[in-house]
Amino acid sequence: HTVRRQSIKRGEPRQMPSLPHTAESTVREEHFSSRRKQLEEYLSNILKMPMYRNYHGTMEFVGVSQLSFIHDLGPKGIEGFIMKRSGGHRIPGLNCCGQGRMCYRWSKRWLVVKDSFLLYMKPDSGAIAFVLLVDKEFNIKIGQKETETKYGLQIDNLSRSLILKCNSYRHAQWWRQGIDEFIRKHGKDFLTEHRFGSYAAVQENTLAKWAMLCLQATYAMFFPLLYFLRLSPEIFMKRPVVEGNRWRLDCILKRKA
Repeated sequence: HTVRRQSIKRGEPRQMPSLPHTAESTVREEHFSSRRKQLEEYLSNILKMPMYRNYHGTMEFVGVSQLSFIHDLGPKGIEGFIMKRSGGHRIPGLNCCGQGRMCYRWSKRWLVVKDSFLLYMKPDSGAIAFVLLVDKEFNIKIGQKETETKYGLQIDNLSRSLILKCNSYRHAQWWRQGIDEFIRKHGKDFLTEHRFGSYAAVQENTLAKWAMLCLQATYAMFFPLLYFLRLSPEIFMKRPVVEGNRWRLDCILKRKA
């Protein structure tokens, strides 16, 4: 810590801000507002110091990560450490081999809640381990009966049932309520099925619409060619044949690819 403190650039705050040491029981009720103001100023001063702001303990206390305020990822939801149970994928071949508890493995992860997805990261490296999308089957359950885990929290979507273990029933209820209220407020469009079976609502004047038109035009042009290629891939596009197979259709496409 001494070495890191000596390496702080000039102009940056060096002193730790002071925190009131008076016991809460001795503070009068009329002084509560000033007490809260002192605590607010203390935390604000801590966050102004890069050495303490980037400290993992500070980030855990405030509930932020390196993905919290990236604008393109949507609004910030609740975050924090959870214990995640392995398995739960609704894909043949990836489920646990049995129903016994010995099959499962628990891992500590940092859970991030966004408007259209949830993800959890490895706490040591910050690498994203899994992304759970919000869809029409998105649902949250708590309780040992539903999750087969004491103080368990189960998050379901079309592809997975994610089981989390909390410290208490109150902690599980806090996660359930925080996730549900945030998704209902910011991601409600992803909870229902839309036109043509899409997971997302119709968006006007977007680049995706132009991309779809280009894709449809490309499909219209190349589908006859692909159908013809399936029937006769060895047709020569330049005749008479004087350069071997250079101008044969399958060779041209291979060369261009």
